[in-house]
Amino acid sequence: MRAFFLFIFLSLAACLSLHAQDTVPYSTQGRPHSVIRSDKEDGAITSFNGHSTRYNVPDKFVRKKNIGIGLTVAGIGMLATGITLYATAPKQNGYNQYGQSTQYTTLGGVIGVLMIPASLGLTIPGAVLWGKYARKIHRGQSR
Repeated sequence: MRAFFLFIFLSLAACLSLHAQDTVPYSTQGRPHSVIRSDKEDGAITSFNGHSTRYNVPDKFVRKKNIGIGLTVAGIGMLATGITLYATAPKQNGYNQYGQSTQYTTLGGVIGVLMIPASLGLTIPGAVLWGKYARKIHRGQSR
């Protein structure tokens, strides 16, 4: 049970660490999302989000795409963990009031089964965010 809560805590910590701040802690030339460095070869300027400023890519698009990537990876990891927990959980035999033998899954198997739909709740929205904002970034770069 402790391992389950540790996994949930680490997954949430990983997702929250992907959430970037709205402003840069320092400012260059008085603009918060301004120029960080200049590439000497073609004169292009790279902004805070790593994309060239000649492309029309806002920082929030890159941030939301990264959140989508994080949710998708966390969901896939949670799905794999849930399947593994269910598959490796020992089964216990029990008898009902009529003397018939039945098999019961232990707590690890139950947690594994509950992790599978929860992982879909992370993976599906993450994939939607990832695809939507990757498309928006690509459209901004092609303009």
